[in-house]
Amino acid sequence: MTNFSSAVSALKTPTLFIAPADRMDKTDIDTSSTFPELMAADFEVQTKPLFSEDRSPNCVIKGQAIPVPENVGRLLSRTDTDQSLGVVGGAYHHVQNRTLHEAVQRAFDNCLIPAIANQTVLKEKICRDGAFVRLEYQNPALSGTIDQLNGTKTQANFMVVVQNTHGGTSVRVKAASVDTSCDNILIYGSNVESSARHTENFSTAEMEEFMQSEIHGFRDRVTRMRKWAMTPITTDQASKALSQSGHLSNTQCGDIMDQFAEEVEARGKSVWSLYAACTSFSTHNNERFYVRNSSNVNNEAEALAKREDQIAKVIGSRLFSLLSA
Repeated sequence: MTNFSSAVSALKTPTLFIAPADRMDKTDIDTSSTFPELMAADFEVQTKPLFSEDRSPNCVIKGQAIPVPENVGRLLSRTDTDQSLGVVGGAYHHVQNRTLHEAVQRAFDNCLIPAIANQTVLKEKICRDGAFVRLEYQNPALSGTIDQLNGTKTQANFMVVVQNTHGGTSVRVKAASVDTSCDNILIYGSNVESSARHTENFSTAEMEEFMQSEIHGFRDRVTRMRKWAMTPITTDQASKALSQSGHLSNTQCGDIMDQFAEEVEARGKSVWSLYAACTSFSTHNNERFYVRNSSNVNNEAEALAKREDQIAKVIGSRLFSLLSA
């Protein structure tokens, strides 16, 4: 066993260093750990031809199936279960989950010593039988302490979020943090991500550069959050930042303001408390922020990802930025 300082000094290569004084967790780092393995999302997808009933005048056998041209459509399915995931066009090229997982590992390994990179914890979230995959990589060894307005503290751990929608939208990689006091995923804004479409020329190169940049810039992210945590705010300012953003419904604004009142009690009446209320809405499926129909179908992760996009726009708005100007 070795502590954080000795783990860093033992290697001569440049790496990101979060001083022990900035970390709430002073326990030794387990140097025997390895980067997490992909488990539930470790499946591959494939495309197969589609068929339709031949109803042409030249049909020989009634009900005969004929292939649909590939440029019109193909069936996307899992190779392990043969579960159909959707229909894709001719230009679509699937991106395997493992390709993205390995890209995250390379980015972490390129920026962090093994003793730190291997502390990463992976959560795999899957909806629609694997059509929607979300991978959350949290690293508690890469963290910063946040002093809050009411004198309490919390800790922000670095996180990378990967979303792969098989048969749908682009692959997306987002940088974030996790507030350890409530497990809120602290997204940074609508432009803090890297994305690429499912095309023949797909590459993870830009995504890896983005992740490495965010690892090296994590200290600046913590500095901004510390400023928010010590910046007072009024209830009226908080309400206007939500209602005038144009990205939330009246009901959503009301629920977030109710959450804001609770955050104020726990953290102080600050911009940080408003941020915590917003990210609570985008992170949790609970009585206040219930994901519709989630008790019947597995739609939670995908629905929360959409909320996350809403909150990212609110956080990135001019109104929100003025609160701590």
